[in-house]
Amino acid sequence: MCYNSVSCLEKERKSITLKQAKRLISLVAVFMIVFTVACVPARALTFTPDFEIASEGAYLVNLDTDTVIYEKNKDKQFCPASLTKIMTAIIALENCEDLSTKVTAPVFVFDDLYGRNASNAGMSAGEEMTMEDLLYGLMLKSGCDSAGTIAYYFCQEDTASFVKMMNDKAKEIGAKDTVFADPHGLNDGDSFTTAYDMYLITKYALSLPKFEEIATSYYYELPPTNKRGEDDSTRYWTHTNSMMNKNSSYYNQYVKGIKTGTASKSNIQNLVTMAQKDGNTYLLVVLGAPTRDADGNRQNSTFRDSNKLYNWVFSDFSMRSLVDLEEYVAEVPVELSSGNNYVMALPGEDVLYFLPEDLDLSTEMTKVPHLNEEVLAPIKKGDVVGTMDLQIQGETVATVKLIAANDVNRSTMKYIIYQAQQFVGNKWVRVALIVLGLLLFLYLVFTISYRMKKKKRRRRFR
Repeated sequence: MCYNSVSCLEKERKSITLKQAKRLISLVAVFMIVFTVACVPARALTFTPDFEIASEGAYLVNLDTDTVIYEKNKDKQFCPASLTKIMTAIIALENCEDLSTKVTAPVFVFDDLYGRNASNAGMSAGEEMTMEDLLYGLMLKSGCDSAGTIAYYFCQEDTASFVKMMNDKAKEIGAKDTVFADPHGLNDGDSFTTAYDMYLITKYALSLPKFEEIATSYYYELPPTNKRGEDDSTRYWTHTNSMMNKNSSYYNQYVKGIKTGTASKSNIQNLVTMAQKDGNTYLLVVLGAPTRDADGNRQNSTFRDSNKLYNWVFSDFSMRSLVDLEEYVAEVPVELSSGNNYVMALPGEDVLYFLPEDLDLSTEMTKVPHLNEEVLAPIKKGDVVGTMDLQIQGETVATVKLIAANDVNRSTMKYIIYQAQQFVGNKWVRVALIVLGLLLFLYLVFTISYRMKKKKRRRRFR
């Protein structure tokens, strides 16, 4: 169950075993993210569409291959607005054992939100909901009342302690250019994030149980509460992402969730979405989109930009094979062979990579083989004889094994000579021979000296 205590310190003292287990899961997730970031994302290999987007920052990744497809000002800071609630969800999911635990919405939260033009889930002071209900209200309705209630449950009126948990988690994930000032994102101007950081945060959230299920749902039927009984009308929460609404001009059947955000003071809109099509999963962050067009008319550029980018990827990109398994790549020298002193190398495995369909691999891709320094017979067909880097636009996108195309037999005579050379060339053998030589030399010196002295004695006694 969740922990409702007077302070975050008291909360952390309860259910230590659970906390340790959750920390372990978190550390594993962070490691996987950091490992992925170190190996592939944030590389120079990105692609440019034939259109512009209005959003000032963007980051689009194929999650299946960690291919960074598009980026724009990925490290520029913007106000996250309600994207803040993704981190609030992370803190709740990682610190709550049982999402069915009842949580009471305190008066404190509504006093804090009064007069701030906050988006709400429609909760009432004193209303009891489960933590899972609150998370749906947080992610679908963008409820600041849900965010405030979650923060209050963990840290009471000490909101600063909850915010510290959020910022500590952001640093742990690797979002180094992100600062949160509250659990809901209303403090426009005090919170900052980047497209890249928000990608890291959302990807981390997707690794947690229940987050994807909640954040990508279009609607949620709220069960009766102590304030709204079974005789009252049923409440339904629908996602604020219009790209999921079939009646919207922005509708895209492949888009799922995750979070919208509007910064009124900065007059910008943000959006994080996930999409799935043809077996590929994508995560897209767009930040700093203007809320009005050049004529001053209201518009939602985040939905427009996201649809542009997704449709571009859907139509122009696919998983492409980078190697021909029957193509001879290099001639590998082979020592100790009884016949040919070389073997042809072939790629040992195929590589599928997410690329534009019109990218000419014959001119845009470079194959750089790295052959083993010493290849000795006998060689069996399929033995590894090296590796090959596959480079596109100067960036290594994959490395494959190179294997022998055929068998190479060994010459017995060459092998005996080789073994003798290896034996003599061994450092310790050389040391032993030197020591043996010195001992032999000393023995000879001693023997000669002894015999000479013996001869002198004989002469003396004659």
